[in-house]
Amino acid sequence: MSRRLEITLAATEGALIRVLGTVERRGYSLSSLHVEKDKSNMRVSMQIESDRDANVLCRQLDRLFDVQNVVLEAEPVLVVAPGFQATWL
Repeated sequence: MSRRLEITLAATEGALIRVLGTVERRGYSLSSLHVEKDKSNMRVSMQIESDRDANVLCRQLDRLFDVQNVVLEAEPVLVVAPGFQATWL
């Protein structure tokens, strides 16, 4: 299952490496990564792939020293109306 994380962390030496190392050591595969940096913070957006619960990873990342905020984006829910049939095909 693919999930997206938004992480805010201090722009200090080694902070990003600690986050990426935790993701890898906990058994999650990183499929995309985007980092924006300003003077004192970094905003990291990452897409992870795993059958494991992503909430566990969020709690582990939140415990890291320079991490200020971790947000797990909600899973999209596909709703299909029962008995719906496309008539234009």
